[in-house]
Amino acid sequence: MGVPLSPSKVALRAPATEVGGSFSERVERLKEMPLRDALAQIGAVWPQVVVLLAIGVVVFLALAGVLRRGGLSKAAARDVKPFPSPMWLFVGVVVFLAQALAAESIAKIPSLVGDEVGSLRYNAVRLALSAVAAGGVGLGMLVLMRKSAPDAGLRIGGLDPLVGLGCFILALPLVQVASMGAEWLYQEIYSASPPRIAHDTLAQIVAHRDDRTVWLLVAAVVIGAPIVEELVFRVGVQSAILKVTGSPWGAVLGASLLFTLIHWGVVPPEGRFALAQIFVLSLSMGIAYERTRKLGVPIVMHVCFNAMTVALAMWGASEPA
Repeated sequence: MGVPLSPSKVALRAPATEVGGSFSERVERLKEMPLRDALAQIGAVWPQVVVLLAIGVVVFLALAGVLRRGGLSKAAARDVKPFPSPMWLFVGVVVFLAQALAAESIAKIPSLVGDEVGSLRYNAVRLALSAVAAGGVGLGMLVLMRKSAPDAGLRIGGLDPLVGLGCFILALPLVQVASMGAEWLYQEIYSASPPRIAHDTLAQIVAHRDDRTVWLLVAAVVIGAPIVEELVFRVGVQSAILKVTGSPWGAVLGASLLFTLIHWGVVPPEGRFALAQIFVLSLSMGIAYERTRKLGVPIVMHVCFNAMTVALAMWGASEPA
Protein backbone atom coordinates (compact mmCIF):
# COMPACT_ATOMS: atom_id res chain seq x y z
CA MET A 1 0.00 0.00 0.00
CA GLY A 2 1.14 3.54 -0.56
CA VAL A 3 1.84 5.73 2.42
CA PRO A 4 0.87 9.27 1.43
CA LEU A 5 2.28 12.06 3.51
CA SER A 6 2.66 15.75 2.86
CA PRO A 7 6.46 16.18 3.02
CA SER A 8 6.31 19.94 3.31
CA LYS A 9 4.22 19.60 6.48
CA VAL A 10 7.19 17.86 8.14
CA ALA A 11 9.39 20.92 7.57
CA LEU A 12 11.32 22.08 10.59
CA ARG A 13 10.28 25.30 12.24
CA ALA A 14 12.43 28.15 10.97
CA PRO A 15 14.22 30.11 13.70
CA ALA A 16 13.81 33.84 13.90
CA THR A 17 17.14 34.50 12.19
CA GLU A 18 17.68 37.18 9.59
CA VAL A 19 18.13 35.67 6.13
CA GLY A 20 19.10 38.86 4.30
CA GLY A 21 22.56 39.90 3.14
CA SER A 22 24.76 38.64 0.37
CA PHE A 23 24.85 35.01 -0.67
CA SER A 24 28.24 34.47 1.02
CA GLU A 25 26.97 36.03 4.25
CA ARG A 26 23.92 33.75 4.27
CA VAL A 27 26.15 30.71 3.66
CA GLU A 28 28.37 31.72 6.58
CA ARG A 29 25.33 32.08 8.84
CA LEU A 30 24.13 28.64 7.81
CA LYS A 31 27.53 27.17 8.71
CA GLU A 32 27.31 28.66 12.20
CA MET A 33 23.75 27.42 12.85
CA PRO A 34 22.86 24.12 14.49
CA LEU A 35 21.93 21.50 11.88
CA ARG A 36 18.20 21.65 12.66
CA ASP A 37 18.11 25.45 12.31
CA ALA A 38 20.14 25.37 9.11
CA LEU A 39 17.76 22.85 7.59
CA ALA A 40 14.85 25.05 8.64
CA GLN A 41 16.37 28.01 6.80
CA ILE A 42 16.82 25.88 3.70
CA GLY A 43 13.23 24.67 4.08
CA ALA A 44 12.00 28.26 3.87
CA VAL A 45 13.02 28.46 0.21
CA TRP A 46 12.54 24.79 -0.59
CA PRO A 47 9.19 25.21 -2.45
CA GLN A 48 10.82 27.53 -4.98
CA VAL A 49 13.73 25.15 -5.37
CA VAL A 50 11.39 22.20 -5.93
CA VAL A 51 9.44 24.07 -8.62
CA LEU A 52 12.67 24.92 -10.46
CA LEU A 53 13.85 21.32 -10.18
CA ALA A 54 10.51 20.06 -11.50
CA ILE A 55 10.75 22.36 -14.50
CA GLY A 56 14.25 21.07 -15.11
CA VAL A 57 13.03 17.46 -14.96
CA VAL A 58 10.28 18.14 -17.48
CA VAL A 59 12.76 19.83 -19.84
CA PHE A 60 15.16 16.90 -19.46
CA LEU A 61 12.44 14.35 -20.21
CA ALA A 62 11.32 16.36 -23.22
CA LEU A 63 14.86 16.57 -24.60
CA ALA A 64 15.36 12.84 -23.94
CA GLY A 65 12.26 12.11 -26.02
CA VAL A 66 10.31 10.50 -23.19
CA LEU A 67 7.40 12.93 -23.50
CA ARG A 68 7.07 12.59 -27.25
CA ARG A 69 4.54 10.32 -28.89
CA GLY A 70 6.07 6.84 -28.82
CA GLY A 71 8.67 8.00 -26.31
CA LEU A 72 8.00 5.15 -23.89
CA SER A 73 8.70 2.51 -26.53
CA LYS A 74 11.48 4.36 -28.35
CA ALA A 75 14.27 2.16 -27.03
CA ALA A 76 12.51 -1.20 -26.95
CA ALA A 77 8.86 -1.73 -26.11
CA ARG A 78 7.83 -4.36 -23.61
CA ASP A 79 6.52 -7.39 -25.45
CA VAL A 80 3.36 -8.58 -23.70
CA LYS A 81 2.03 -10.44 -26.75
CA PRO A 82 2.86 -13.99 -25.56
CA PHE A 83 -0.06 -13.88 -23.10
CA PRO A 84 -3.63 -12.57 -23.56
CA SER A 85 -4.76 -9.59 -21.50
CA PRO A 86 -6.88 -11.74 -19.11
CA MET A 87 -3.73 -13.67 -18.21
CA TRP A 88 -1.87 -10.49 -17.29
CA LEU A 89 -4.82 -9.28 -15.28
CA PHE A 90 -5.02 -12.70 -13.66
CA VAL A 91 -1.51 -12.22 -12.26
CA GLY A 92 -2.54 -9.02 -10.51
CA VAL A 93 -5.79 -10.49 -9.21
CA VAL A 94 -4.06 -13.61 -7.86
CA VAL A 95 -1.43 -11.57 -6.00
CA PHE A 96 -4.12 -9.24 -4.61
CA LEU A 97 -6.27 -12.16 -3.45
CA ALA A 98 -3.25 -13.98 -2.02
CA GLN A 99 -2.50 -11.00 0.17
CA ALA A 100 -6.13 -10.59 1.26
CA LEU A 101 -6.60 -14.29 2.05
CA ALA A 102 -3.29 -14.51 3.86
CA ALA A 103 -4.12 -11.43 5.95
CA GLU A 104 -7.52 -12.87 6.85
CA SER A 105 -6.04 -16.25 7.79
CA ILE A 106 -3.22 -14.75 9.85
CA ALA A 107 -5.70 -12.54 11.73
CA LYS A 108 -7.38 -15.72 13.03
CA ILE A 109 -4.21 -16.92 14.80
CA PRO A 110 -4.07 -15.13 18.18
CA SER A 111 -0.66 -16.60 18.99
CA LEU A 112 0.74 -14.57 16.09
CA VAL A 113 -1.26 -11.33 16.09
CA GLY A 114 -2.41 -11.15 19.70
CA ASP A 115 -5.95 -10.63 20.93
CA GLU A 116 -6.41 -6.93 20.22
CA VAL A 117 -7.63 -6.18 16.69
CA GLY A 118 -5.94 -3.13 15.25
CA SER A 119 -3.07 -3.13 17.73
CA LEU A 120 0.52 -2.54 16.61
CA ARG A 121 1.35 -6.24 16.83
CA TYR A 122 -1.84 -7.22 15.02
CA ASN A 123 -1.23 -4.90 12.08
CA ALA A 124 2.52 -5.46 11.89
CA VAL A 125 2.36 -9.26 11.82
CA ARG A 126 -0.68 -9.39 9.54
CA LEU A 127 0.71 -6.94 6.98
CA ALA A 128 4.22 -8.37 7.01
CA LEU A 129 3.28 -12.04 6.66
CA SER A 130 0.56 -11.39 4.08
CA ALA A 131 3.08 -9.41 2.01
CA VAL A 132 5.52 -12.33 2.18
CA ALA A 133 2.79 -14.73 1.05
CA ALA A 134 1.54 -12.52 -1.79
CA GLY A 135 5.05 -11.61 -2.90
CA GLY A 136 6.03 -15.27 -2.99
CA VAL A 137 2.99 -16.16 -5.08
CA GLY A 138 3.62 -13.29 -7.50
CA LEU A 139 7.33 -13.89 -7.95
CA GLY A 140 6.67 -17.59 -8.44
CA MET A 141 4.25 -16.79 -11.26
CA LEU A 142 6.84 -14.53 -12.87
CA VAL A 143 9.43 -17.31 -12.88
CA LEU A 144 6.98 -19.51 -14.79
CA MET A 145 5.89 -16.76 -17.19
CA ARG A 146 9.17 -15.13 -18.11
CA LYS A 147 10.34 -18.09 -20.18
CA SER A 148 7.44 -17.54 -22.56
CA ALA A 149 7.60 -13.74 -22.33
CA PRO A 150 11.31 -12.89 -21.98
CA ASP A 151 10.87 -9.27 -23.09
CA ALA A 152 7.78 -8.43 -21.04
CA GLY A 153 9.73 -6.84 -18.19
CA LEU A 154 9.38 -9.69 -15.73
CA ARG A 155 13.01 -9.83 -14.69
CA ILE A 156 14.87 -8.05 -11.90
CA GLY A 157 18.38 -6.96 -12.90
CA GLY A 158 21.47 -6.39 -10.81
CA LEU A 159 21.55 -2.68 -11.67
CA ASP A 160 17.87 -2.14 -10.84
CA PRO A 161 18.60 -0.64 -7.38
CA LEU A 162 20.85 2.05 -8.88
CA VAL A 163 18.55 2.73 -11.83
CA GLY A 164 15.51 2.78 -9.55
CA LEU A 165 17.18 5.21 -7.16
CA GLY A 166 18.10 7.48 -10.06
CA CYS A 167 14.55 7.39 -11.42
CA PHE A 168 13.16 8.17 -7.97
CA ILE A 169 15.45 11.18 -7.58
CA LEU A 170 14.35 12.37 -11.01
CA ALA A 171 10.66 11.91 -10.17
CA LEU A 172 10.81 13.38 -6.66
CA PRO A 173 10.49 17.08 -7.64
CA LEU A 174 7.37 16.28 -9.69
CA VAL A 175 5.87 14.33 -6.79
CA GLN A 176 6.66 17.22 -4.43
CA VAL A 177 5.07 19.79 -6.74
CA ALA A 178 1.91 17.67 -6.87
CA SER A 179 1.92 17.50 -3.08
CA MET A 180 2.37 21.24 -2.67
CA GLY A 181 -0.36 21.95 -5.21
CA ALA A 182 -2.76 19.65 -3.40
CA GLU A 183 -1.93 21.29 -0.07
CA TRP A 184 -2.58 24.75 -1.50
CA LEU A 185 -5.92 23.62 -2.91
CA TYR A 186 -6.86 22.06 0.45
CA GLN A 187 -6.09 25.34 2.24
CA GLU A 188 -8.11 27.34 -0.28
CA ILE A 189 -11.15 25.07 0.07
CA TYR A 190 -11.15 24.43 3.83
CA SER A 191 -9.27 27.53 5.08
CA ALA A 192 -7.13 25.26 7.22
CA SER A 193 -3.80 23.51 7.00
CA PRO A 194 -3.99 19.88 5.81
CA PRO A 195 -3.01 17.13 8.23
CA ARG A 196 0.69 16.38 8.34
CA ILE A 197 0.14 12.62 8.18
CA ALA A 198 -2.48 11.34 5.77
CA HIS A 199 -2.55 7.61 6.42
CA ASP A 200 -3.70 5.55 9.41
CA THR A 201 -0.83 3.05 9.23
CA LEU A 202 1.73 5.84 9.12
CA ALA A 203 0.07 7.47 12.10
CA GLN A 204 0.35 4.18 14.01
CA ILE A 205 4.06 3.95 13.14
CA VAL A 206 4.65 7.46 14.48
CA ALA A 207 2.59 6.84 17.62
CA HIS A 208 4.60 3.69 18.46
CA ARG A 209 8.01 4.77 17.18
CA ASP A 210 9.67 3.76 20.48
CA ASP A 211 8.28 0.21 20.34
CA ARG A 212 10.59 -2.35 18.71
CA THR A 213 7.60 -4.09 17.14
CA VAL A 214 7.06 -1.03 14.97
CA TRP A 215 10.05 -2.02 12.82
CA LEU A 216 8.14 -5.05 11.57
CA LEU A 217 5.35 -2.72 10.46
CA VAL A 218 7.92 -0.40 8.88
CA ALA A 219 9.39 -3.35 6.96
CA ALA A 220 5.92 -4.31 5.73
CA VAL A 221 5.25 -0.75 4.54
CA VAL A 222 8.67 0.00 3.07
CA ILE A 223 9.54 -3.37 1.51
CA GLY A 224 6.50 -5.66 1.46
CA ALA A 225 3.91 -3.24 0.12
CA PRO A 226 6.01 -2.00 -2.85
CA ILE A 227 6.73 -5.55 -4.03
CA VAL A 228 3.10 -6.62 -3.80
CA GLU A 229 1.67 -3.45 -5.34
CA GLU A 230 4.10 -3.38 -8.24
CA LEU A 231 3.28 -7.00 -9.02
CA VAL A 232 -0.42 -6.10 -9.02
CA PHE A 233 -0.37 -2.78 -10.84
CA ARG A 234 2.72 -2.83 -13.03
CA VAL A 235 2.90 -6.51 -14.03
CA GLY A 236 -0.82 -7.19 -13.83
CA VAL A 237 -2.87 -4.08 -14.63
CA GLN A 238 -0.37 -2.12 -16.73
CA SER A 239 0.55 -5.13 -18.85
CA ALA A 240 -3.10 -6.04 -19.39
CA ILE A 241 -3.93 -2.53 -20.59
CA LEU A 242 -0.83 -2.50 -22.80
CA LYS A 243 -1.91 -5.77 -24.38
CA VAL A 244 -5.41 -4.42 -25.11
CA THR A 245 -4.52 -0.91 -26.29
CA GLY A 246 -1.00 -1.33 -27.61
CA SER A 247 -0.28 2.09 -26.06
CA PRO A 248 2.38 2.35 -23.33
CA TRP A 249 1.07 5.80 -22.38
CA GLY A 250 -2.46 4.46 -22.13
CA ALA A 251 -1.22 1.59 -19.98
CA VAL A 252 0.69 3.88 -17.64
CA LEU A 253 -2.24 6.27 -17.27
CA GLY A 254 -4.81 3.51 -16.77
CA ALA A 255 -2.73 1.67 -14.17
CA SER A 256 -2.00 4.93 -12.32
CA LEU A 257 -5.67 5.90 -12.18
CA LEU A 258 -6.58 2.51 -10.71
CA PHE A 259 -3.60 2.67 -8.33
CA THR A 260 -4.86 6.02 -7.04
CA LEU A 261 -8.49 4.89 -6.77
CA ILE A 262 -7.45 1.84 -4.74
CA HIS A 263 -5.83 4.17 -2.22
CA TRP A 264 -9.00 6.24 -1.96
CA GLY A 265 -10.49 3.69 0.40
CA VAL A 266 -7.46 3.39 2.71
CA VAL A 267 -6.77 7.11 3.08
CA PRO A 268 -9.01 9.00 5.55
CA PRO A 269 -11.21 11.71 3.97
CA GLU A 270 -9.18 14.55 5.47
CA GLY A 271 -6.02 13.12 3.92
CA ARG A 272 -7.20 12.55 0.37
CA PHE A 273 -5.38 15.62 -0.87
CA ALA A 274 -2.29 13.36 -0.74
CA LEU A 275 -3.69 11.23 -3.57
CA ALA A 276 -2.27 13.82 -5.98
CA GLN A 277 1.29 12.78 -5.17
CA ILE A 278 0.30 9.11 -5.24
CA PHE A 279 -0.96 9.57 -8.81
CA VAL A 280 2.21 11.37 -9.95
CA LEU A 281 4.37 8.76 -8.23
CA SER A 282 2.51 5.97 -10.02
CA LEU A 283 2.90 7.74 -13.37
CA SER A 284 6.62 8.00 -12.72
CA MET A 285 6.94 4.33 -11.79
CA GLY A 286 4.89 3.27 -14.81
CA ILE A 287 7.01 5.35 -17.18
CA ALA A 288 10.22 3.98 -15.67
CA TYR A 289 8.89 0.43 -16.05
CA GLU A 290 8.10 0.90 -19.73
CA ARG A 291 11.43 2.58 -20.47
CA THR A 292 13.66 0.13 -18.58
CA ARG A 293 11.62 -3.10 -18.92
CA LYS A 294 12.89 -4.07 -15.47
CA LEU A 295 10.42 -4.79 -12.67
CA GLY A 296 13.02 -3.99 -10.04
CA VAL A 297 13.11 -0.32 -11.09
CA PRO A 298 9.54 0.66 -10.07
CA ILE A 299 9.84 -1.54 -6.97
CA VAL A 300 12.95 0.37 -5.86
CA MET A 301 11.24 3.70 -6.62
CA HIS A 302 8.26 2.64 -4.52
CA VAL A 303 10.54 1.48 -1.69
CA CYS A 304 12.38 4.82 -1.74
CA PHE A 305 9.14 6.81 -1.57
CA ASN A 306 7.71 4.80 1.31
CA ALA A 307 11.04 4.86 3.18
CA MET A 308 11.33 8.63 2.74
CA THR A 309 7.75 9.13 3.91
CA VAL A 310 8.20 7.02 7.04
CA ALA A 311 11.52 8.72 7.85
CA LEU A 312 10.07 12.21 7.45
CA ALA A 313 7.06 11.36 9.59
CA MET A 314 9.18 9.90 12.41
CA TRP A 315 11.63 12.79 12.26
CA GLY A 316 8.84 15.35 12.25
CA ALA A 317 7.21 13.67 15.24
CA SER A 318 10.46 13.93 17.20
CA GLU A 319 10.47 17.75 16.94
CA PRO A 320 10.10 19.65 20.20
CA ALA A 321 6.69 21.21 20.63
